[in-house]
Amino acid sequence: MSITTNVDNDKQLITHTVIGEVSFEEGMTTLKQLWEGKTTRKVLWDFRKASFARVSSIEIEAIMDYIELHSEKW
Repeated sequence: MSITTNVDNDKQLITHTVIGEVSFEEGMTTLKQLWEGKTTRKVLWDFRKASFARVSSIEIEAIMDYIELHSEKW
């Protein structure tokens, strides 16, 4: 899996590090886990070493729609 997650409870910070090619399914799974679990408003995504070559523009729109829908919960 190209997405790893680190939870720093002391800082109330969740860091997702994305390395290599990421698929739509991996991204959505990580997002769903974020909102289903105990979460914080401090979330950092590190895309410096990521590639989205396998993700279509339609899938990017679906990810953005999911984020918009669930961000209202905060």
